[in-house]
Amino acid sequence: MNIHELKEKPLWQMTGEEFLFLQQNSEH
Repeated sequence: MNIHELKEKPLWQMTGEEFLFLQQNSEH
């Protein structure tokens, strides 16, 4: 999974799993 690709997606198109992945990675 590529975090940069995820950040380009609108939040409402994300799955819960993708959203959690982003949150975990933004904490570091």
